[in-house]
Amino acid sequence: MSERLTEKQLLQVVAEVERLNQRRTAEYDRTQVVDILKELNLPTDLVDEALVQLERRQALELQQRRNRFIWSGAAAFAALVVAGAIFWGQQTQQKLSRVRPLEAQVNPAIVDARVRGTVVFRVTLADAPVGETLALQCDWVDPSGTVVHQNRYRTQPIDREVWPTACRYTPVGEARTGSWKVTMSLPDRVLGSRGFEVR
Repeated sequence: MSERLTEKQLLQVVAEVERLNQRRTAEYDRTQVVDILKELNLPTDLVDEALVQLERRQALELQQRRNRFIWSGAAAFAALVVAGAIFWGQQTQQKLSRVRPLEAQVNPAIVDARVRGTVVFRVTLADAPVGETLALQCDWVDPSGTVVHQNRYRTQPIDREVWPTACRYTPVGEARTGSWKVTMSLPDRVLGSRGFEVR
């Protein structure tokens, strides 16, 4: 350091010397502690044990502060994870709430009960969540109102907002004749429904 100081540096040096002096006068060595205990008519043979207890207490306080810091950090992290999960869930729910059917059709619209063919329900979805998949379900309902078949599937990752999807049903044996219905839905709502005839 140079021999010459600015006024600001001088004030800083004075403040530092004063702080060090206060620290020196606030600290006592073992001999001074023994002298103080003698003046107070307290036993001096307990000084070492008292110093050990004091160090333990300070170490315990330090450990408790660290533990509080760790627990508060863990609690803050957990709160952040929960808030993130809620936010992500709300974002996902908002994306799903925008999904709607543009077009829905059953092929063939008239099915021969004696021929074992596959019936396909095609639905084109609008506002599909790009980059995600959808969990879809199709219920195939016969004329008596009984769900005779269910498709549950997850789409491929969606790469465009207008997304075609389909579910299929191949009746086993002779299908019950009459008006059938197929419904495609997300877990929380129906996306599309169409009727078809089995003759």
